[in-house]
Amino acid sequence: MTTRICVVGSVNMDLTLGVPALPRPGQTVLASAVNYSPGGEGGNQAVAAARAGGQVQFIGAVGDDAAGDRLRAHLLTNGVGIDGIVVVTGPSGTAIIVVDAGAENTIVVARGANGPARLVRSRHCRQVRGSAHRMPTRSRRRSSAKARGVHRVRSPDRRPPRVHPTTG
Repeated sequence: MTTRICVVGSVNMDLTLGVPALPRPGQTVLASAVNYSPGGEGGNQAVAAARAGGQVQFIGAVGDDAAGDRLRAHLLTNGVGIDGIVVVTGPSGTAIIVVDAGAENTIVVARGANGPARLVRSRHCRQVRGSAHRMPTRSRRRSSAKARGVHRVRSPDRRPPRVHPTTG
């Protein structure tokens, strides 16, 4: 049986630049590599789940630009349903990722269409309530979803680790 998964989140067009060293403030560095690719936490998770065999629907937003067209095509090509995507006026989300020779990086994100919470009811994901954004009724939605047997998966990097001070 195929698992039905709904991913609510962001999808971005990533511009990745390879550089010998990350620039310091005010410094200009020449890139040795340039790559444009679909990304965003939600988009990446949806594609990974579909490639692992899940029946996946994505819920989010893209802009009415060429990047939005490419992002929707990327999700479809990778087996992700897109009937939960809203196309909004303006740019899609964009991330500029600068990666140095040691694989350290800096990332700047322009949220674009991912900005305001936009939740679309998908005919394939009726049980989904809420979004990746904090909302006041979150705990009520969790309880309701749990009562219906809906499993919630959190990205492990969403909560900062607990830091325990050392005693000396």
